[in-house]
Amino acid sequence: MYLLLVNEGALTAKNISERLSIIVNSVYRATNALLHKGLIKELDVTPKQFQAVTPSVAIEQLATKQILKIKDSSQSAVRKLDIKKNPNRLNMELLTGRKELFDRFVDLAKEAEQEFLVISIGEPVPESIWSITENAIGRDVSPKFIFHKNDKENNMLIKRWRAMGVSVRHLPGEGYHLNIFDNSSAILSASNPKQSKERSGVVIYNEAMIEALRTYFFQQWALAKPV
Repeated sequence: MYLLLVNEGALTAKNISERLSIIVNSVYRATNALLHKGLIKELDVTPKQFQAVTPSVAIEQLATKQILKIKDSSQSAVRKLDIKKNPNRLNMELLTGRKELFDRFVDLAKEAEQEFLVISIGEPVPESIWSITENAIGRDVSPKFIFHKNDKENNMLIKRWRAMGVSVRHLPGEGYHLNIFDNSSAILSASNPKQSKERSGVVIYNEAMIEALRTYFFQQWALAKPV
């Protein structure tokens, strides 16, 4: 039916019924399915006609919807697995893109009970990160941030973090980010120094690796200067 509409243009249900030798009721069941998938459009004319969406547009949109559906299902399945309580497992979770890394930060910060430690550029972040940090401080969780940048560009951001009660220090650097949440998890990510928004990373749950990263953080903390 879709190919018929692609090749012949807009048709009524009766036209489709005649060309495909099927009953009109079957035509309407099929057009409902095609409308739902976004493969055809219903024209606002009388009698009602159906028109195919251009294949290069319709099929790509359909594929994108299916990919998003699969991704949502896979993320839901991962969230249902009780995998965070065993710090010695080898599992690592790969993340790509700033949004995915920021979202994971928020998820892990919610679970922090004592502290979270951050080494980052010192860039603007979503309000969700400001909110979860303020919430953590309200729960007596201690956040410590080391920023690579301390200049006019991010001066107001640093003032806002300090006003919130975050301990902030500055140590020049670039190209990497580290977030540690208690002794339970960490996010280590790398960014393109020429395009800092381009980045990827890994969530680590192994207790020994987290302890090594904590040692590294506090070595950097001792070298960094209070802002």
